[in-house]
Amino acid sequence: MISEDSVRRLVLCRYLYLLAEENSKAGTEVAGGASINLLHDSLELFLLVLAGHLNCKVKQRTDFPNYIDILDEKLGDAGLPNRSTLLEVNRARIRSKHDGLPPDSNIVKGYIGLVRAFFTDTAAKYLEVDFWSISLIFALEDRESKKYLEKAHSDLMAANWVEVLVELR
Repeated sequence: MISEDSVRRLVLCRYLYLLAEENSKAGTEVAGGASINLLHDSLELFLLVLAGHLNCKVKQRTDFPNYIDILDEKLGDAGLPNRSTLLEVNRARIRSKHDGLPPDSNIVKGYIGLVRAFFTDTAAKYLEVDFWSISLIFALEDRESKKYLEKAHSDLMAANWVEVLVELR
């Protein structure tokens, strides 16, 4: 089971990803630059959570490619999926942030989809959580109120708005 701190960080990671996804839809250079930077921050935070969960030795000033190397070493033959894509996102972020070169909006949209799949698969496999529905509800004691919150969360994910309100009351 992952720690409460890891859950908090994954919730932030997901929020950054969703902001990146939203910006990618604007189709402008500025939004593309914001999108790739947010996407990278989301990925980096995810890798940091994963490294912590797997008890990897990570230095305070570890750069993005080194996170991947450290995790690959820990995971052995399995390694992280989509290594080349993760490194491409890093290079696109460097060009955007440090060189002021906006990424192509179609490429950013492709990265958004690939990172979505990466989060889904990697969180399920190594963290044993559903990245898209994880919340701090799991940290509550098993009581009746927790069941209502879990049902409300499930209804929220299914866009059953009335049921969400019923469960939360």
